[in-house]
Parts: sequence; C-alpha cells; structure tokens
Amino acid sequence: TTIQYITPKDISRATVYVHNSEVEQLQYEIEELKHYSYGCTEQTTSKLRAMLAEKSIDAALKITFTGEKQVKQLIKRLNELKNSKGTWGWWGNAGEDTWLTMYVIKTLNEARLAGYSNNVYIRAATKIEDELRIMDIQTQLEALNLLKDMDRKVPFDTFINKVNYVNLDLNQKLLYIRLMQGLHKKYDITDVVSLSSERPNGGLSWGANVYNYKYDEAANTLLAFDILRNDSLGRALLPNIKTYFNDNSFTRHTLARAGLITLYLADWSAHHSRNENIFGAISINGSKLSSGDFPFKRVYKSNDTINISHQGNESYVNIITQKIETKPQPDETFFRIQSKINQKVDTIILKAGELTTIEVNIEVFKTSEHVMVEVPLPAGFSYYAKPQGNNYVETHREYFNDKTSIF
Repeated sequence: TTIQYITPKDISRATVYVHNSEVEQLQYEIEELKHYSYGCTEQTTSKLRAMLAEKSIDAALKITFTGEKQVKQLIKRLNELKNSKGTWGWWGNAGEDTWLTMYVIKTLNEARLAGYSNNVYIRAATKIEDELRIMDIQTQLEALNLLKDMDRKVPFDTFINKVNYVNLDLNQKLLYIRLMQGLHKKYDITDVVSLSSERPNGGLSWGANVYNYKYDEAANTLLAFDILRNDSLGRALLPNIKTYFNDNSFTRHTLARAGLITLYLADWSAHHSRNENIFGAISINGSKLSSGDFPFKRVYKSNDTINISHQGNESYVNIITQKIETKPQPDETFFRIQSKINQKVDTIILKAGELTTIEVNIEVFKTSEHVMVEVPLPAGFSYYAKPQGNNYVETHREYFNDKTSIF
C-alpha cells in the first residue's frame, strides 16, 4: 500500500509520526498519559492504568519495566485522595462521586491483580455493593459490571430480571449487554451493531459527541469495543472501530486515552503470540525505515510531497499540521476572559521583589461542568503564597512553575 500526502501551502510545518505496530501506538498513548500535568483523582487513576498497561507490554516484549516506583506513588496518592468514607471525589477535600469511586476501585483491583497488594478500595467496594438496591438504573448497571469484573458474590439475577431493556438509553443498553455477556447469559450481538453509526472513513462509533466524558462518543465506543472483542462474530467489526479511534477527531481526554490503552492491550494480549513478528515494513519517499527508526518523527515544510509505502502487519501514521494564526479571534461561546496585572491591562514596569497581583475575570455565558482555568505565570515571576480557593466556585488549585490551574 502506498499513500501520498502533499502538505498544505498555508501551514508553517507538518510533523509525520509513524508507529510500526499496534503495540508501538499503545506505547505512544501511554507516554502521553504518563506525562499529563494534572493530578485529580480521575487523572491519577488514568495514569495508573497507563502504567499497568506499560508493565504488561514490557513483559510481553521481554524488556525491563522501569515504572515500579511511579506505580506505587500513584497508588499512595489515591489513598491520600480518599475521603473519610473510604470513597473518592475529584479532590481529597471534595464530596463523594460514585462513578469516580467505581473507576478507582476497578483500577486499584487491577493493580492488585498485577502484583501491587493494596486494600485501599475494599471499604469503597463494600459500600457500592451495599447500596445496589437504592441506586438509579444507570449507576446500578455500572456497579453490577464492576462487581462482576471483581468476581464479587452478588445476586445478579435479582437485578437483571427487573431491567426493562427497551427503556434503556444507548449507554445503559451497552452496559446491560456487557453484563449479560460477562455472566455467560444469552444476548444478541446484533443489538450492539444496530446501535452503531458508520463514519465517512468506514469507522464505527456509538453515541454522540456530547459534553459528558462519562457517556460521550468515545466512552460508548470503547464499551462497544469491549463487548465485540469478546464475541466471535463481533470481532469482525474491530478494525472499523480502530479506524474511528485512529482518527484524531475524537475527544482524546485522559479517560478516553486510559480506556483505549487498556482495551487495545487486553485484545492484543489475548490474540497475539509473543513469538510472532508484529512489525510491518515501511518506506518514506523511497527510504526504508529500520527497526531503530521507530517511533519515527520527521518535520516537513509547506507544499512538501510525502510518499509512504507499507507492507506486512498494521502500522500507524499521523500527520499533524501547524499554522501561525496572525490575527487570532477569541472564542466567547462559553466564556469571556480578561486579565490584569496590578490593575493594568497594558504594558507595565515591575521591580524585582515587588509584590504583584494577577487578576483574572471570567464572564460565563453558558453553564459548564468540570471547568479548568489556566492562568499563565509570566517569566521571572514566583509565588508569594499558594492558597487553596475557599469559595463555592473553586474545587482545587494546582501550582506549577509556569501556570496556576484552577478547577
């Protein structure tokens, strides 16, 4: 197969990334997630999932895993973020979030199975099980899937028999089918297929790209992937789902990255021999790349021609273009943001050691959930103090050398 790409004339540069196997693509995703700056409960948990995946890949490739210390630090941090009830909110001082608590439980249990003994989540798991009967249908289906994955002794039939499948929304239907599949009960794989949408590039996805990372298009498509990969007929559709995920247009937040890494790895581990050749043969503009060239990265100018030839097992190519926007316009769909330094919005002169105030004003036009505001710290500045917000608007602040992130 040979593809040709001519870089647009109006860009400043184009960067070509080539990964020579699905495993290499996973390693790239893992590195992106590992070095994500922030550390709320969800992000810490997603990083831990990435590290556990990296350990599994290293074992399959017979190379030494160097992240033992980081894994233990992440488990320790999740223990510190736990509240007095043994459950989790977005930050240590936040209230309980049941969905997030289940995400942490699932990951810490996987860490235990990977050899990292911990009892951080036991109290929370028991609480989830005890509250099954009073949960709404969405939370109950999520909890039943979690408890099934953990092999907890739960009267699943009692809850399943009360479910009216017809009245479920798309996410709930997928959760129900996954539960039935995991319990080795009868289900119809065509029910999963009928809920999908076909993309122009041949990819398959489930749901809509809504502003809710828990149930957005990526989350639902990952859930469908998990069902189909464990079904002999459904496996035929996995390439179409991978086509969707290989398209950078889907929302690549930390939760989606972690789910993508975990499911791709589980599927790869189950269906590939450790001794088989997993690499393809790739040439760029006539020059064959050797194994030491991967992951490959090269920068091209505008109006350059790039010819990429490929043989053998799957390989992955991403081309990212950049252009300089000389007259950028602010997007004020949701917010309008203005900032001042010492009450001035224009050029200011400061003296070393002088106490300075940066004021940021945000005008909100549409209601938004889980907002993060990044306030850049000008070069040469340092913090006089690092207080936490004590008002009803802020949940947490993180202080970095170059910015402050307000959640």
